[in-house]
Amino acid sequence: MRKIVITIVGVLTFLSVFSQNFEKKSLKSLEELGYTISQSITDYPKSDLPKGTLNAFIGTMLQEEYIISLLFSIDDSTFLVASNLVLDDDDATYRCQNPYVSYEDDKIITECQWMRGLTFGEELEVKNYKLYHIKHIEYDLNEDVYEEAEVAEKNNDPVAYCNEFMGAQYYSDLKYRVKESLEWAYKDAMAFYRSKEYTKAAELMYSMETKCDMSTTGTVSELFPSEFKRIWGDVTLFYLRAGFYKECISLSKWLLEVYPEFTGVYLQYGDALFKTENHEQSKIVYKKYTELMNKEGSNSKIPSRVIERLK
Repeated sequence: MRKIVITIVGVLTFLSVFSQNFEKKSLKSLEELGYTISQSITDYPKSDLPKGTLNAFIGTMLQEEYIISLLFSIDDSTFLVASNLVLDDDDATYRCQNPYVSYEDDKIITECQWMRGLTFGEELEVKNYKLYHIKHIEYDLNEDVYEEAEVAEKNNDPVAYCNEFMGAQYYSDLKYRVKESLEWAYKDAMAFYRSKEYTKAAELMYSMETKCDMSTTGTVSELFPSEFKRIWGDVTLFYLRAGFYKECISLSKWLLEVYPEFTGVYLQYGDALFKTENHEQSKIVYKKYTELMNKEGSNSKIPSRVIERLK
C-alpha cells in the first residue's frame, strides 16, 4: 500500500511540475512571436515524450539573441514549450534557422546547409526536458570534393575536375565550375587538334560530354552562350576529323536544337551523315547548310564536295 501511495505522489508531483513549467502555445502564436518550427526530431525516443504529446520539435527564433526551444506537439496546431535556450554569437556562429533535427546518442543535433556545402548547427543535451548547449557544429560536406578536384588540377585532368564538382552537395557555383573545366578541356583539345592529333582531341571532349553531365552543361549554355556555342561547334569538327561520326551526328543534332541557324555545324553534320552512308539525309542537311551560307553571302565558301553531293 505504501508503494502505491509513493507512486501516486510521484506521478502527481511530476504532473504538477509539468503543468507549472510547460507553457502551452498555439502554432500561430509561436509563429507570431517569430519562431520557425522544425520538422519533428528524427529518432526522438517515444518513451521520453511527455504524457499526452505526439512528437518533439525544435523551434528557433532570431531576435537580438538566438533562441532555441524544445517543443512537444499536442496536436497539429498546439505545442508545449518545454525549454528555451539563449545562445550568443560565440556559441552559435551562423544562427541556424529551420534546421534539420535528429536525436543521436542521447543528444539533439540541429543542422543547416549553406551554399557550397557548409553545414552548421548545434549539439544539445536534454535533461528533464531542459536544453543544454554542448558545442557548435561546423563542417563542409564537400571537403573531399575540393581535395580530389585539387588532385585533378595538378594532374591536368579537366574531366575528373568537373566530375568531382558534379558530385558536390548544395554547391552553388556548379555552372561556373562546368564552364571552367569545359574551357580548360577545350584549350587542351584544340592543342591536340592543331597538332593533328584528332583522336586525342575527340576523346578528351567526348569524355567531357559524357562524364560532365550534358544536361547541366545545357544550363551553362544559358549563362555563357557564346563560349558554349563556340566550344561545342568546334567539337563537332574534332569528332568528324577523328572518325567519331556517330558522336558528331548526335552532338550536331543537340546543338542545332539550341542554335537552329548554327551554319558551320550543318557542314559537319552533313559530312558525318555522308560518311555513315546516310546519303539522302545528308542531302537534306547540306541543303540547309547552303541556304544559310547564301543568306550570309558566303556561297563562294561552300566546299565543292557539298555541291557534288547535292547533285
